Amino acid sequence: MSQQQYNVIYSAAHRLVHRNNPDELAKVLGKTGNSLRNEVNPNLTGPKLGLVDTVKLTLATNDFTLMQACNMACGYLAVPLMSIKTTDDKTLIEDWAAWQHSVGKTCEAITEALDDNKVTPNELAEIQAAGLRKTTAFLQLLNTVSTRCAMQGANHVR
Repeated sequence: MSQQQYNVIYSAAHRLVHRNNPDELAKVLGKTGNSLRNEVNPNLTGPKLGLVDTVKLTLATNDFTLMQACNMACGYLAVPLMSIKTTDDKTLIEDWAAWQHSVGKTCEAITEALDDNKVTPNELAEIQAAGLRKTTAFLQLLNTVSTRCAMQGANHVR
């Protein structure tokens, strides 16, 4: 694993803790706030956040960016398991159009991030998170279409 991948993970852990109340999160883990802050401080070489603590923090905050960073470093993509939703044709097309628009906005943001020919760990994390959100939205849409096809009895190839 490259140093850049480590940096993305360390940065994601640091942001996760500091977007929330570190002292309250530390209680969930049975630690002090200072211990938790030290574990996610990318500038310290001491003990780092463990796997079980990572899962506990993710579930406590409902913030999956650290898990996403870990998955990306391993070359994997994780998406939430979505419940099946059905909708009418007009809403389905509107959802598709909104998804396409959001993908275009994400591409614009990526282009801006790459304009200076440098990508910081924070920019990379944001690009990855945006990409995961777009992929998740597409999979939701695909799930909806697949469900509708099955419900109509048209799940065979024509």
